[in-house]
Amino acid sequence: ISKLVHSADGTPIYAEALGDPSKPALVFVHGFALSLTCFDDVFSDPGWREAAYLIRYDTRGHGRSGKPEAAEAYESRRMSEDYVAVTAAFGVSKAFFVGWSMGGSFAADVCAHPGPGVLHGIISFNGVPFCDPGTIAGIVTPQTGALIPGLLEADDVALFSRSFQQFVDTFVHHKKRMGYRTRAALLGNIVTQSPVVRRHCIWRVTDPAPFRAAGATLPLLLIHGREDEHIVAEPVVEILQPSFGQRLEVHVLEGVGHTPFIDDPQRTRELVLEFVRRV
Repeated sequence: ISKLVHSADGTPIYAEALGDPSKPALVFVHGFALSLTCFDDVFSDPGWREAAYLIRYDTRGHGRSGKPEAAEAYESRRMSEDYVAVTAAFGVSKAFFVGWSMGGSFAADVCAHPGPGVLHGIISFNGVPFCDPGTIAGIVTPQTGALIPGLLEADDVALFSRSFQQFVDTFVHHKKRMGYRTRAALLGNIVTQSPVVRRHCIWRVTDPAPFRAAGATLPLLLIHGREDEHIVAEPVVEILQPSFGQRLEVHVLEGVGHTPFIDDPQRTRELVLEFVRRV
């Protein structure tokens, strides 16, 4: 089922759902400059579909959703309103949040508005815990840090093109596991964004306090690839551990890069569905 829903400020948000609505709902949120197509392998896997109600959407500024250019359109409350609009459109009042890469930071938005009561738990695939320049600088690899200026480039087309191809090509550790169509789709998503929107999306700031407070009640599953070329696992765990304590479950997978659901789809699915059953 696909829907174009409207957020509280009127921004159109494109969303899809698949599976049995009576099963636990998992809401997947993609990373920077991409779209919901990055989860195609998950949504085509019957192992996922039979166990959960799968929902995914293009966050504002991405894919088939609206791309406002005003900075205030990317404030934390707006991001959470998009999430609420999508879940309401599919009749879901409580779900598991599943964030990949920069998409992991949207859990902090939801914990702030409307609050952690709409979540059963948080699942993070190599995720950013929340957005602010200092946090991001402390968890990204030097290679990704060096790529960021090129990802935001507005004038040098050659630099922009090289940077984004390197950005996408380093998502997987086993290069052949990302098919040509997936790679082409991810690269294609990037050119739908204006440089202004890209900057708003990467430099937006979230308040970490509600997210940290949610750790008193919410469980969090972190699945990270040991060979991730974008984000380093150890500082992410250091950020999460004080707030989530024993409710934090960490799995660092060997031979896996930035996309565990592509590099090791079976193990990733098993870990997530086991976590969902326990919770």
